Amino acid sequence: MKQKLQQRLNQLFDEIHREEFIQQKGIGSEVPYFIFDYDPKDEQRVRDFIQYLLDQSSYTIVEINLFKLMVSILEEEIEIVELFQLEAEEGFDELVESIRPILSDETFIDRIIQKAKTADIVLITGVGSIYPFIRVNEILSRLQEQTNFTKPVIVFYPGEYSDQQLKLFNRFPSDKNYRAFRIC
Repeated sequence: MKQKLQQRLNQLFDEIHREEFIQQKGIGSEVPYFIFDYDPKDEQRVRDFIQYLLDQSSYTIVEINLFKLMVSILEEEIEIVELFQLEAEEGFDELVESIRPILSDETFIDRIIQKAKTADIVLITGVGSIYPFIRVNEILSRLQEQTNFTKPVIVFYPGEYSDQQLKLFNRFPSDKNYRAFRIC
């Protein structure tokens, strides 16, 4: 993350508009998953860029906000008010443990795949908002298991990605290795 954010965002725009990026030429049999890490204090600038990208791109780009997706799935399973009550009565850790099984089933990944069906490129956002309910490594691993899902995916990550390790908000290190590539 040493380059200035605006320079990296400009490079990202140029990179994803290369024909080779969409066709994924040159990366062999690797999954086309990328991580764009950024300082969490730059969240609003990154959100503005994502909106610009969605508005200006000649490709079909679909943004999947993990927090919004989580809320929509939870609303189908349980009254949100019950979750607030659970947290008030049992605590945050119990809330997390109650929500995790709902997000661990195939519904979450199926929704991502369904939303991405018409996309040339998939942008995953809301990573910081969904922590600790589900982690990026879980999502990417489960997407990778889907042999029919080969679209380029860019995860916008508020934190640091280096040496195949993520550090959310520059504070919470992951204990997993990632097969995603750092982009720009």
